[in-house]
Amino acid sequence: MFDVMELINEVKQKEGKQSHSFFPFLQGSPYCILGWEKYRLFNGEINKFLSEFNKEFDVKVYVYEYEVIHVEDFFLWGFSFIQENPDRRDKLSDILIDKLIVIFRKYFYFKDECFFNNHREGFNNILDPDLMKVYIDLVVSFEREVNLTYNPPKTKTYNKSDFDMSAFDEPVKVIEFVNIINDYMVLNSTEDLIYRFAPDGYFSNKFRSNKYLREEFVPLLEFIRARKISGEAYIKLGVQEENYDAKIIDKQKELIIEITLGAPKHDYLYQTATQSDGVSVLPLKVLAHLKKEIDSLADRIILSIKKSITKITMMNVCCW
Repeated sequence: MFDVMELINEVKQKEGKQSHSFFPFLQGSPYCILGWEKYRLFNGEINKFLSEFNKEFDVKVYVYEYEVIHVEDFFLWGFSFIQENPDRRDKLSDILIDKLIVIFRKYFYFKDECFFNNHREGFNNILDPDLMKVYIDLVVSFEREVNLTYNPPKTKTYNKSDFDMSAFDEPVKVIEFVNIINDYMVLNSTEDLIYRFAPDGYFSNKFRSNKYLREEFVPLLEFIRARKISGEAYIKLGVQEENYDAKIIDKQKELIIEITLGAPKHDYLYQTATQSDGVSVLPLKVLAHLKKEIDSLADRIILSIKKSITKITMMNVCCW
């Protein structure tokens, strides 16, 4: 039986040595508001200050982002550290917040202080019940270490048949391509659900067909919908055999498509974290690691685009 008092005592005990300071973004994530170039400057200033803070006070601050999914465009940034001494904890929290406010004001306009800390007066009245649940999960999980390793099971864990890539050995009509992908991705049965979330299923690279399905075929499907390409046009997929990812032929017109994937370097590891038990929110240190991965996304996207441009240029040279 769940013991409420036991949880309350655990939270109080852990909360006493933890400092959690939050800043609410009410108009979307900061990299969407600022754009990647300006965001990198903003984030760089924060990281520089936190590095200096760590050296001066011997305290590591974990920075993370949490999307409040029940409120549109609401993101919380958290700055958390552990300090056993309450007086030093609060003094360091004040220093941290004061400096962060200076940095934040250079990039965002806000009248009041905006930062709220778990040991300042009125904190419990700021968070609604949903966010208080998130906060409790962060407190409980702060000291948890999660081993972010990807060890796919040796034996296949789902019964759904692997996607048959041979269907695209020859050009097919766009309408056929759309129907094949839709039919395979639909969630009509327990088998479909198990496949979608299995450790070696849709989100895994263990099986070649899943990788192509997720990274090329599904994005291509969305491109076809967005561009409203005729269902009577023909599509030929490269699948590592051509210098292109896809070629769409509509009457006498040809459209060469190169699909560029830019993802955090260790995105595949987070399936391990989401399967951890005990909390509904990812452990705090995992959220902090995930933020670093998200922050690396801009450079990775630019690198992927440059590689694609080089590939296309080489292909054009070969054609000439």
